[in-house]
Amino acid sequence: MPKTTTKLAPLAASAALLLPAFAAAGGLPPPITEAGSGAVQCYAPDPAKKRCESIGAYAAGPDGAILNTATALLSSSPPLIMTTVSPVVVENAQVCGTLGEPDIDRATFVVEGKPANPSQTLRLQQAVKTALQSMLGKRICTAYEPASEGALQTKVSVDGAPRPDIVRKVAWVKPADGYRVGP
Repeated sequence: MPKTTTKLAPLAASAALLLPAFAAAGGLPPPITEAGSGAVQCYAPDPAKKRCESIGAYAAGPDGAILNTATALLSSSPPLIMTTVSPVVVENAQVCGTLGEPDIDRATFVVEGKPANPSQTLRLQQAVKTALQSMLGKRICTAYEPASEGALQTKVSVDGAPRPDIVRKVAWVKPADGYRVGP
C-alpha cells in the first residue's frame, strides 16, 4: 500500500467535510429538511462527472440522535475513500458535531476501489488520527448559505471560532442522480 501519512496532511483543513451532509426520515429541521425526502449533500460537486469530494447521509439513530454517515475522498492518487459515522445535532440552523478518535476507530476505507484489509485499515485509521489531531474532539458547526446555481456554501466554525478557510460548495442530490465520491 502506498504511504498515506503525507497525503493525508491536508485533512486538517477539511475535517468539517466529515460531519455535515444528510439523508434521514422526514420531519428534520432546517437546514437538513431535504434529507427527509432521501436527498444527500454532495460536497464540491462535479456535475459533468457526477462526482463529489464527499457525500453525507443522515439517519435517526436508535436513541433519536441524528447519525451522519460521511464518505470522503482522502486521496486522489491512489484513490482512498473513508466512511465514518458520527452523531450530530441541529442548533441555531447549524449542523454541529464532534469527530472523535472512536469515530475514526470505526471508520472503513476503500483503497483503489477495494475494501481495505484489516492491516490497511489499522494503518489508515492511525494516519487519519495523526492528520486530524488538531481537529479531533473539537465542536464543528456548519451553516449553509445560498451560493450560485441553486447550490449552497458552507460557513464553518470550530469550537466557536469562524473558519473561513473551510468553505465548500454543496448541492443536494438524490442517490438516483448517480453521484459518487471519487477523484
